[in-house]
Amino acid sequence: MMGRGVEATNEWGSIVNSNHQSEKIVSTLFFAGPPNPGALPNYTRHPSDNANNLWTDESIQFSLNQMKQIGINTVKVSYWGHDGETDRWATTLLFANKDWRNRATVLSESEIVSQATHFFQLVDENQLMFSPLIEVSPANPFYEQFPGNTGNMVDRIVWLVNNFGDQPGWLKVYDKNGVPRLAVWLIDTVHSSPINPNSFATGLDTISTKVEQATGKKVGLIIDPTPLPPYGSVFGPDPTAISKTQSVLAVNPFNITSQGASGQAERRISEDDRLAYAESVVKKWSTSPIPFITTLLPGYDAHIVFPSFGIYGFTDVWLNKQQDLLLKYSNKGISFDVWNGYTEGYEIVPTVEEGDRIYQWAKGVIGLINVPANIMGDYDGDGDVDLVDFGIWKGKYLAGNSTLVEFGVWKRGYLK
Repeated sequence: MMGRGVEATNEWGSIVNSNHQSEKIVSTLFFAGPPNPGALPNYTRHPSDNANNLWTDESIQFSLNQMKQIGINTVKVSYWGHDGETDRWATTLLFANKDWRNRATVLSESEIVSQATHFFQLVDENQLMFSPLIEVSPANPFYEQFPGNTGNMVDRIVWLVNNFGDQPGWLKVYDKNGVPRLAVWLIDTVHSSPINPNSFATGLDTISTKVEQATGKKVGLIIDPTPLPPYGSVFGPDPTAISKTQSVLAVNPFNITSQGASGQAERRISEDDRLAYAESVVKKWSTSPIPFITTLLPGYDAHIVFPSFGIYGFTDVWLNKQQDLLLKYSNKGISFDVWNGYTEGYEIVPTVEEGDRIYQWAKGVIGLINVPANIMGDYDGDGDVDLVDFGIWKGKYLAGNSTLVEFGVWKRGYLK
């Protein structure tokens, strides 16, 4: 499919999928599958409705409907691997090597693919989109291997694209040249030691090119330029260098509150200090040319598995300040992280401990950025139907990606 050159710049980072076209990305990281039995004793938050911890068609529909009800349109699906990594490290078991109903039974690759395919089909039936988020682990030490060795990451993405790339619900996003790409999130997109930023950025394009060579499909990356461990390395990603890549679709920093601007040890960091660090990260990347997705974290409590990391957030003051970051810096969307991270207190879903307070907060926040659906023809999402929107339609039409019907929608909105 041909790109649209400079004319497409305004759509860089925008949704391609027809049922959500030109909407902002409103995502949440979802740990899909039945709970890993080893994770249950480590919960610091517990779902109010046990349907959130079951894995039947009815319970999956229940969870997806909860997302739809507050305005989520994209489900980021955590992926650790399918060769036993999920069984060892994940809190849920969608890609597990062993059957969750009988842990003594080893699943074939086709069985793993089949159960994941069924979930992705349910996502699409609910008019939601999905995108994999590639986790780092001892089996995938991206922060050590990349960019010198891209093979591990390429292999993981190729497996996902070969098996699920034809699913209509996979989130597609326009790149800087107006070319649609399958979106893949990368967490902890950093290097563990000093490295040339241009080499790091070029490596991201290398990943995308190798995936296309292996699958015939264009993949784009949404990167996280923050370290997973507090005060970890941030070598590698640089706004200027990343903005020159062809394959990066957006920046979505994940770990923005685990440390403070002052450098204090985790348990002694004040919430103001954490928020100051979060704003420094958000400001750095949102003011770059790259589309930016703001992460909102309602709080953190992993006192069972990570007692040194501290407990913070969940208060009205914290939630209001998270909302302020969104209103001040977001341009392409939001990511609520995490939907069901019960072991670390990352959760949007209603819980025994928090009730539905955070769920309702998330709903309200989404309402602040969503353009009303009755603004017809507002293809750039700025709340106004004008000649810029006509230019967007024309570029898509000439590239074979739009119809005269969509022109009619613009015309009615413009003449209103």
